[in-house]
Amino acid sequence: MASKIQKFYEGRVVFLTGGSGFFGKVLLLKLLQSCPNIKGIIALLRKKHGQSCKERLFNILSSSEFSALPKSSFLKVPYVERDMEKEGLGLSAEDRQFLLSSHISVVFHIAASLSFHEPPAKCVKTNAIPVIELIGLCEEMPELKALVYVSTAYSQCHHSEIKEEVYPLPIEYKQIVRTILLIDITSLNITCTYRKTGGWPNTYVFSKGLMEETIQKIHSHLPVAIFRPSLVINAWKEPNPGWIKNGYSITRVLHTAYIGYDQVGLLNVERVGDMVPVDICVNAMVATAWETAKSEHR
Repeated sequence: MASKIQKFYEGRVVFLTGGSGFFGKVLLLKLLQSCPNIKGIIALLRKKHGQSCKERLFNILSSSEFSALPKSSFLKVPYVERDMEKEGLGLSAEDRQFLLSSHISVVFHIAASLSFHEPPAKCVKTNAIPVIELIGLCEEMPELKALVYVSTAYSQCHHSEIKEEVYPLPIEYKQIVRTILLIDITSLNITCTYRKTGGWPNTYVFSKGLMEETIQKIHSHLPVAIFRPSLVINAWKEPNPGWIKNGYSITRVLHTAYIGYDQVGLLNVERVGDMVPVDICVNAMVATAWETAKSEHR
């Protein structure tokens, strides 16, 4: 018997960014596997390492993780080519029209640069501007029921206690948001200011906190949810126990310690290591979209 969440996804079209990454690949698999009556999942992809979008999607769907799925389910996964750093996500007029005419009702935005050391202007260009562009696209989707923006549990890590709410940013950052909305990257002189004023330890979490504020203040009329995972690690059960796409974040650190490469580490024994399996995160994301769609709270 289908669950309430499975029934919600029946006949729906999902739009997914970041579908080729660690997180996105498991989400794509989960939707195809657990929601067999889903109508379609449109993947927003980019060319990478000399591979076309078509080749990248083929490699994803032909990997061993997807081998148990019927081949017919792969026909539900068309792709659209993008460039997150270009205006309008780099979408062609034809692709944009395709998206707007596809009856999309659920959007998952996962795509982001995970580098902690990018220059602030570069990080804003890759992690902030695309969110604004995507939300602008979502506003033209008449059947939109849920937009899930993947942030991080550390977007407000400079606070001693983090609650499930969006924290107001200092006035300096509200000015930066206005600059971002004008897409004037060259005037973003925040190389030193963001550390001194806000206390963010790196540009990645800064960009996430920035977008949380933007979403709440400017786009709160949309059915949007901010999803904050902590340190995402190997799968608990799906696609296989212990599965991981590559040496991802904290998993790389744990692996080097396990094999004896790193024998000494500086740790605070009073702190909790907030780690969560990728499939648990994905399950929560799928449920978050359902909860957002049926909730009157925005």
